[in-house]
Formats: sequence, structure tokens, C-alpha cells
Amino acid sequence: MEKLKTWRETQHQPLTLEEAAKLVGVTKATWQRWEAGTRKIGICNISLVSQCTGIPRDELRPELYSGEPQ
Repeated sequence: MEKLKTWRETQHQPLTLEEAAKLVGVTKATWQRWEAGTRKIGICNISLVSQCTGIPRDELRPELYSGEPQ
């Protein structure tokens, strides 16, 4: 997901994949898959990712909040 990558790279001091992953307690590989769009952010992580990044949950996983089928 491009929004995650943009967020990570535009911090006052840009974060590495590992640093971003550590903020929400996932592996670097998981964060990288989220950024690449090959894996969706799990329901158990969505609130924390939103809180840490400031990206609204409905932008991270629109299908969960728009009523569209997954």
C-alpha cells in the first residue's frame, strides 16, 4: 500500500522497514508485504497501524468499512 510507504519515507527522520514494523509489533517482511500490497493489514493490527501512522482505518482497509465484499 503506497500510503504506508509514503508515510514511512516522509517522517522527519525517515523510518526503515524494520523500524516501522517494530512500531506495530510485526516483522519487517510483514510490513514490506503491506507496503507492496501483497498482504492486507490484519484486523488485529489495523487500529494500531492507524494510530501509529495517522492513516484512517478506512483508508488502510476500505473494504472493511465500506460494506463492499472482501
